[in-house]
Amino acid sequence: MTRFAPRYDQRVLDAIAKLDDERQPLAETCRRVGDYANRVGLSRPSYVHLSRLVAAERERRRERREAIVDAVFETLRFGGTDVPRLAERLQETKRPG
Repeated sequence: MTRFAPRYDQRVLDAIAKLDDERQPLAETCRRVGDYANRVGLSRPSYVHLSRLVAAERERRRERREAIVDAVFETLRFGGTDVPRLAERLQETKRPG
């Protein structure tokens, strides 16, 4: 039977989103998250796993920023008066997926 690594505790995943500063190297976020995991009594995640999770979080944020910019430009291109539609588009950027 093939064994898989356990999923990380949700607190670790939440810490990635909270502790990541994209102006800092990815390794710094991995260190911060590892330190947090130790403080709350969790096993320190491996650097390899954390670096992948941090990179994925950064990509998710980048895509969200692009979606917001696209929504604003689309609204401006069509006269900038459809504020309800812009609000709807911005809400869509918050949805996971």
